[in-house]
Amino acid sequence: MEEVKKRLDLLHCSQSQNLLRDLMFRDLGFCMVHKPSTQLKSAAETNLVLKNYKELKCNLPGIPRTTFLMVFSPDGTKMASTHGDHNVYITEIATLKTVQTLSGHPRTPWSIAFYPASSHILASGCLGGQVRVWDLNGGSKVWITKNQKPIASLVFHPTERLLVIATSNKIYFWDWTVSEPYVVAMTGTYEEKVRYVAFDNLGCKLITGISNIPQRLETFERKRYFFAQTANGLNNENTECRNQPLNSSTERFSPNKDSSQSSTNILILTYNFSRNRVRNIEDILHDNYVPINSRPFCSYRVQAWDFSNKETPDITNYNKNIVVRECGISHDATIEIFLDGKLLIAVLPLLRSPVLETILEVYSLQWETLGEKIYSAKIPEYAVSVSISPTQQYLLVGLTRNRDLKKHIPMALIYQLIDKESQSEEQMSSETDAEFNSHESAADDMEDSLSIKNKRRFGLGMVLIRELLHNEKDIKCPSINCIKWMPQPGQGMVYATNTGGLNILY
Repeated sequence: MEEVKKRLDLLHCSQSQNLLRDLMFRDLGFCMVHKPSTQLKSAAETNLVLKNYKELKCNLPGIPRTTFLMVFSPDGTKMASTHGDHNVYITEIATLKTVQTLSGHPRTPWSIAFYPASSHILASGCLGGQVRVWDLNGGSKVWITKNQKPIASLVFHPTERLLVIATSNKIYFWDWTVSEPYVVAMTGTYEEKVRYVAFDNLGCKLITGISNIPQRLETFERKRYFFAQTANGLNNENTECRNQPLNSSTERFSPNKDSSQSSTNILILTYNFSRNRVRNIEDILHDNYVPINSRPFCSYRVQAWDFSNKETPDITNYNKNIVVRECGISHDATIEIFLDGKLLIAVLPLLRSPVLETILEVYSLQWETLGEKIYSAKIPEYAVSVSISPTQQYLLVGLTRNRDLKKHIPMALIYQLIDKESQSEEQMSSETDAEFNSHESAADDMEDSLSIKNKRRFGLGMVLIRELLHNEKDIKCPSINCIKWMPQPGQGMVYATNTGGLNILY
């Protein structure tokens, strides 16, 4: 026994970081009891990007009609998905079998989230205004909005017993051990709908996506164009006025767990300020923008709120802590926060005849550089879903299928994110070629589809690596609703379609 222990210590010491040695030990059958090294995770992920994929379909019960979103349990063993038949299905990832069906929503569940502190608790919110917190071991807690407004988004706090719910122009804060939310925050006007809520990895920032009022945004665009032109033609989307902090007050909240009343006290935050009415004036806007009233989508702003002291954010302040001034939000998968909580990616659809384009933009979430644009790329398609890989090296972008079936549009795009401070792209390419020399023959076979030798840089720091094509055998011609990386590096990707499909690429 002593010799075995000594050998394990030798094999798993911190100095054993060689990739080839790790692979050799794996082939010999040694059990890795420690977490994979960063190098090994990176290699597994890059290998996934380069390989020829196999596809597996999850056998869902009944007729799901449409699959909208999916999320993974914290332990990575389960996947929960929402469907047009009003059900939530729990799939065991190892077997791809549906192990539970969660029924009870009156309408389609539009948002879903696992509790980060437990793989047996998840929440779902439907278009009928109902929120359910499910215990997979049995039972659920239910809360329904007064006017049965659709639940646009919801998220658990990483550590606290707190569920944040976005519906209409309100954000509710709910400890699901009591009957109702104990605090609510409202936007300054009813027209400003809350479409997105999320926490960073530590729960210190609450991120919101709130619809812009067209007059305000047009005023901002005119001011920005004026300053850009007077700065010798400077053409930079970050050329904007510094946020003017507004006097506001916040109140710390805590749930009244001792209360026996059926309804808890709800604190409504109000904010009084004067607004300048803006007349609709035709003006020349920035080249990358078109007038708001000519867009078929609602424009949203993304803001970050300090939640380190559990203070209710004053979301009436539409100018505070702006991360993204304007973006599109369809559902919770349209925006993604990086795993380390430092960056956020959003999409901005652009309507410019004759094609529809989408700008992908990555922004800083750190207080010192909040709202600074880090990466940017433009694609000539409509993006509906974004996902950051587990190692944060790759970006997966899901594309909606064009109604013109004769036009071959990829199902998704894979971008590599290049650190601005890292080596040049050519150096990185040479290092990658050396690292994966053993895969050279396989890469040659995939050269046409991968276009590895002809990587196209659309924006600083973002390199298009691969286009994922639709399955030609699928006669239904589905369109992507959501596509995500699976929890572990190199494990695969999963996508949901408008025909009810839930498929895994590996």
